[in-house]
Amino acid sequence: MIWKRVSTKFPCPICKHDSWCMVNGVAVMCMRVASEQTKAFRDGSVAYIHRLTEPLPDLPKVDRKPEPVINCAKLLDAWVRNMPFGLVRLATKLGVSQNALARLNCCFAREHHAWAFPMRDGYGELVGIRLRHESGKKWAVPGSHAGIFLPCGDAQELALICEGPTDTAAALSMGFFAVGRPSCSGGGGHIRTALKRLCVRRAVIVADKDDPGMRGAMMLAEQLPVSNCIVLLPTKDVREFANRGGDRTTFESILSALVWRQPKVNV
Repeated sequence: MIWKRVSTKFPCPICKHDSWCMVNGVAVMCMRVASEQTKAFRDGSVAYIHRLTEPLPDLPKVDRKPEPVINCAKLLDAWVRNMPFGLVRLATKLGVSQNALARLNCCFAREHHAWAFPMRDGYGELVGIRLRHESGKKWAVPGSHAGIFLPCGDAQELALICEGPTDTAAALSMGFFAVGRPSCSGGGGHIRTALKRLCVRRAVIVADKDDPGMRGAMMLAEQLPVSNCIVLLPTKDVREFANRGGDRTTFESILSALVWRQPKVNV
């Protein structure tokens, strides 16, 4: 049977969201709610397959429109030139440094009333833009492709792999080199490429404590071309860890007790 994308008119029967997931008549491929059966994609993302006891009704037919093409560089340049205020406002709210946000090329998208974080592929090329409202709501500019949050500036031999741009900014604020995933199970292919290109030798995957977070971290660990380990912090995420007084020294003391695994793929 043919898999079809969910939509606002026909959201995912499992997670109730209107994006990313797919359905056919008898099963759901959900990107958010874990199940025993999974499907891995080439970019490292993972979908969870849920079998349905009752067949789904036929999906409404939707005329496919051409996918919008966006010029990420042009949008970001316009937003930077017309920013109504600096990064200090967001940095203060998040508890991260302005420099960390600047390294992620963060800016304010006036027409969206949201902060913009560019997403890149493993070679550093722009592929999309993630938006974040001050309320915490997150979405992407239409036409964006999922990519990773890759800071400018020199890399280090050790990289922290976080989820999302604000956790990445928190790791950068602590003095680490960090790369952000678009979700707990996405961006694997781009991360693998980036680590090779930047000559990173070790990677720390910061995982959420729930089942999807652990599954995504373990799958990424299998793909990485460098020595790596998975860390579960005593806080919700990296940003909360930093906001509660955690620093690089404390983080490295946590790493000292972990077991590092060697890559199973060629560097």
